[in-house]
Amino acid sequence: GLKEKFGADDEASRIGALGRRMGAGGGGPAAAGGREGRARNEWIMRVARYLAFSIDGGLLGASFTLATLGQALTVMKPENEQILKTELEFLLHVRPKDTNRKWVIQPIMQALRNPKFTETHNFNERVLTVFLEEKVLDKLQARNSSQVMDVMRLLLLSPSVSPSMKASVCRLALVKAQAGAAGGGG
Repeated sequence: GLKEKFGADDEASRIGALGRRMGAGGGGPAAAGGREGRARNEWIMRVARYLAFSIDGGLLGASFTLATLGQALTVMKPENEQILKTELEFLLHVRPKDTNRKWVIQPIMQALRNPKFTETHNFNERVLTVFLEEKVLDKLQARNSSQVMDVMRLLLLSPSVSPSMKASVCRLALVKAQAGAAGGGG
């Protein structure tokens, strides 16, 4: 099971709050202004993308992916769950497109509820795709499935979202519609 795959709950606390160490929301390296601040902000964004790639099968193949990390939310103690949520938010890395502004960690659903979020923010589309496919958003913050549907609608309507992300959202919408039809008809 997942407990064996991820080890004891104490292991989660050893993962560390990378986002906090990287300067998110505080006076860390991203707090500097000017050219140096921009370079650090861009570097932190690249680190988040690299870590997401590494976790999503880049280092351990199918034995450790973003999906298994998201599934771990269901078997963790609440204090360790919060650490993992912070790490997942770092990997998604929703940040202003203006890289002169530092990245401030915020709950994922809070960021995604902003109707202009795709126009004003960058994020890792691969991570968000996995979060949608594996229902990680439901586990993280969403109070009901309509919030996730609102995010999917926003992604479909956004001109700045890639065609592959939109295709994933369409596939998920079809699956949800089929599940709804099967549940309502049976």
